[in-house]
Amino acid sequence: MKPATEKTRDFSLRSDVDELLAQRWLRPEERVVNLRPVDGNGTAPGLDGIPVPRTAGQWVRRVLLWIGVALLVVLLIPILVYALEGLGSSGDPNEDTRRRRPLYARGDGRESVASLAVVPTLGRTGIWVLTDQRLAFVAVNGATTMLSKHRTGEGDRSAGPVEVETLTEVDAGRFVNEGRVERVHTTWFRRREKPLGTYYRVRFPDGSGIELRSRHART
Repeated sequence: MKPATEKTRDFSLRSDVDELLAQRWLRPEERVVNLRPVDGNGTAPGLDGIPVPRTAGQWVRRVLLWIGVALLVVLLIPILVYALEGLGSSGDPNEDTRRRRPLYARGDGRESVASLAVVPTLGRTGIWVLTDQRLAFVAVNGATTMLSKHRTGEGDRSAGPVEVETLTEVDAGRFVNEGRVERVHTTWFRRREKPLGTYYRVRFPDGSGIELRSRHART
């Protein structure tokens, strides 16, 4: 009689990452300062001064998107203002949204250090990790979920296999860790400042930088 196949679940980017990093990625004595899991199909990073390479199809979709936005502005100004001001419920404070992005990066062109670090990670699922030795993006290839294993109702099952790949890695000697900062957003219409939560800021020698949202976000 063949033994029963062990049932597994999707790898949780919320509750399985610590074990994964400890067993398969961290160096001896390396200490995690902050990490932020991201879903490649979820909220994109906020980019300032960093051009994003686009295909012809993406340009067409972008044009159509702006046409749709223009129609919304003309026809639904009250609803648009309400959404931009963020007057409704903010939802789960740990969830990344267009107002609270997982990462913000600023630079001066595609050759800036921040651009070279962030652009290769766009659209990939994985984990941004800031340690006392490096800043890196560890791609996770396999079946994943942004829910914790307990929220899936499968907390007693082990995670299915995933492969990891380091897409970006910058040694600590090449940046300054400026620590935690409280990031705010200035609303478009009423020019009010809204808190976005705690981010960890790193600055590179060329003046570019990255702000990585705290894993345990507070708003």
